[in-house]
Amino acid sequence: MSQHWTCAKCARNGVAFELNPDGWVLRIAPETLREALLPATFVTEDAVLNSLLETARAEYLDPDPKVRQESLENYRVYTGQA
Repeated sequence: MSQHWTCAKCARNGVAFELNPDGWVLRIAPETLREALLPATFVTEDAVLNSLLETARAEYLDPDPKVRQESLENYRVYTGQA
C-alpha cells in the first residue's frame, strides 16, 4: 500500500509526492486533476485524436520528470510555439 502526503517538507508548489512500497518517492498530479483524468475515456469519432489525448494524459501523469518535460516540448512543437 502506498502512502500519499502533502506538507511543507514533502510538497513543493502544491505538488504532492507518493512513497511507493519499494521506497521510491514519486511525484503525483494534484488530487482533483488526478481524479478527473484517471477515469476519463476519450471517445471521439477521430481515432488519432483519441490516441493523442490518451498519450497526453499518460505523459502528464507520468512520475518521470523527463517524460513530462518531453511532453511539454512536443506540445510546443505541435502547436507552433517552439
